[in-house]
Amino acid sequence: MSSRISTCGFPTLIATALADVDPVDDPGRAAQLLRHRGELCQALGQSGAVDDLRRAARIMPPQHLDRPNVLNTLTHRLLTIPCDEEGIAVATEAIRAAHAAGDIRAAAVASTNLAYARARTGDLDRQLPHLAQARAKAQSIHDPAALMHTFRCEADVLQGAGRYEQAAESARRGLAAASRAGLLRTFGPTHAANVAEALIATGHWDEATEILDHSLELAPASGFRAYLLVLRGSIALARGDLPLAESAADFAHGVFSWGTSDAQDLLPLICFASDLALAKGNEAQAVANVEQTLARNEAISTPRYLWPLLVLGARVAHASPMLPAALRELAAELPVIGPVQQAQQLTFTAETARVRGSSQLSAWDRCAPAWGELHQPYQQGLALLRAAEAAAEAGDRQAAADRLRTARHNADLLGARGLLTDIEQLARLARLPLNSPPHEHRSPGRHHRLTPPVSTRCSTWLLTAAPTERSHRSYTSPPRRRASMSPISSPSSASPAESRPPPPPTVSDSSRQKDDHGSAELPVQRGAADTEFSGDLLGGAPSLIGWAAPAPAVAFSFAGRPVGRPGACSAARAPSARSSM
Repeated sequence: MSSRISTCGFPTLIATALADVDPVDDPGRAAQLLRHRGELCQALGQSGAVDDLRRAARIMPPQHLDRPNVLNTLTHRLLTIPCDEEGIAVATEAIRAAHAAGDIRAAAVASTNLAYARARTGDLDRQLPHLAQARAKAQSIHDPAALMHTFRCEADVLQGAGRYEQAAESARRGLAAASRAGLLRTFGPTHAANVAEALIATGHWDEATEILDHSLELAPASGFRAYLLVLRGSIALARGDLPLAESAADFAHGVFSWGTSDAQDLLPLICFASDLALAKGNEAQAVANVEQTLARNEAISTPRYLWPLLVLGARVAHASPMLPAALRELAAELPVIGPVQQAQQLTFTAETARVRGSSQLSAWDRCAPAWGELHQPYQQGLALLRAAEAAAEAGDRQAAADRLRTARHNADLLGARGLLTDIEQLARLARLPLNSPPHEHRSPGRHHRLTPPVSTRCSTWLLTAAPTERSHRSYTSPPRRRASMSPISSPSSASPAESRPPPPPTVSDSSRQKDDHGSAELPVQRGAADTEFSGDLLGGAPSLIGWAAPAPAVAFSFAGRPVGRPGACSAARAPSARSSM
């Protein structure tokens, strides 16, 4: 046991405590220490976390008051891996234990975990009321960590179901709760990433860029920073900024790795890195990435993050003799949950036929509306480009031109240079006119409620909060435009009422609370996003670790800010970027 403590770099106090406790004589204390060790292993990116947590749950006496918290910690880790069936069983047991112990906080967390797990299997609408009930419990006891956990889980399942506006709103409320609790640096990146994911999917790339850049300025822990950089790098890649995308990928590769990171972090990174390799003309690297990932059992347990990899694999399958069969076999067994995965399955089917040389216009014409209904202009643009290729090959120039014009319209709004280049190349080769407006396949309109106006967005719910956790800097003004971002303003048809900025938040002397260090008083932000709460948010300490590492050593800059040395954080990794309570 002592060698393990030394390897993980844990404090001597914990090592001594573990060595001194006999699980037979004091199983409750042993279980608590195992729980803490499991949390620390997860936070540091070390293996063995789930084994410690399973053992803690196994030896914890049934009547022990801390048993619900041990079960909740295990559930949380199981759902992050993910091991959904086991996680649902443990969450159900945690609810019973919490009710028996009269622990409202543990019951709220357990109910959130159970609803979250069931919602991911496709039962979203029936689980949203349960998430709301869990949130009400957390509010009733003024527990910010449990409250933010409900927002994070709700935003995540809404995002997975393609309900981006609702997901962004839930994540925004989580950010507001983090700000009020003085935990913006520890918990803010999780909620900011959920907001940014919704914005990226729906084509609001300028807004997502601002949110990501300011979240990075809060010096988040390395795991959160890595995932934020993957999102930021994906925008840069689509807009043709390869150096910026490369720096983001390098940092993320230094943090996430198989064996210590979860599929929900690694699979998006692998897709991003493979797209980057394709943009640089390195198709062999993209093929290798897909093949190596599919060979790992832990990679094929989550359809939400595996379907994008299958689509990517289908695009490059012609370069590998073994890949097409492996992809078809896996896709035939992989569940399809919700409209996003349905659109990905349609794209995979159409892409597979295209690689075989039998691309059909009808297949791509099913894909484009599917992405359009989800308000994903970039994915719709890609599908329309493929549809135009199929129409041109079939000799239908009018159909090809119509689809290509709509694809260019989407790419123009997004500033997606790579997509624009492919569109213009096809137009030249097929001699298709792109001067007149498109006749079909209109791109989805802007969701005006997804984000507030640019001039007020950040100051409303993220940046003008009074000092939160002690960080290196304080940010109190809207972001300055950077030339490297290539901002493109999307057209808006919002009415003056829709576009009117919300009133600025105000601070009263009576609404103040201490920060998470337990010392300095902080003004509580009161604004449009705060209407759900009343009173202060002082409550019990979170049962899971809200771990924030120091800012990494500076070696190079990302869009004008310190990023850190690639690989330097491997000994101090944060929890999964979207799993922190």
